[in-house]
Amino acid sequence: AVENARLLEEQRLRSELLAHLVHDLRSPLMVIASNAGWLREFDVSRDELHETAEDIEQSARKMKKMIDTTRRLSMVDAGVGPETVTVVNIPELLWAQARMHRTLSRMSDLAFAVSAGSIPEVATFPDRLDIIVDNLVFNALKYAQRGTAITLAASLRPDAGPPEALARKPGSAAVLFQR
Repeated sequence: AVENARLLEEQRLRSELLAHLVHDLRSPLMVIASNAGWLREFDVSRDELHETAEDIEQSARKMKKMIDTTRRLSMVDAGVGPETVTVVNIPELLWAQARMHRTLSRMSDLAFAVSAGSIPEVATFPDRLDIIVDNLVFNALKYAQRGTAITLAASLRPDAGPPEALARKPGSAAVLFQR
């Protein structure tokens, strides 16, 4: 009975992981689809074509990274290896997200602004953080009213921050994302 309960819990966790992966893959897939539609629908300049190709390539890489991360998390769950905490530059992460979603934002008549001030680098699990920010941006694009601006903002937390930030390097900080 104990073994059956353990197996059922493992199955539930695998199903939950798969559900998260499918949810997280929607955003880069939407970037690829919107860019392809934009190329088909509009007369684009050579520079716009280059930017759009970059967005498509970056989204494809992001999808591969999500799949690799899910595989690695599965291995960590199975006790095969640990996740690695890495230092991340938050303003760069936010600007990269804004760039990757620029075609979808143009098609929805939305603008991006990034407000991260002088936040120091953050020690975190970069793949997880990227997926979280990507989901926030995708949801903002999905629910924002046409003609508005979406501000990607990050600010320092007054406390020690999330557990993964406790292993941060000196001079780094924890951040709280705002919508």
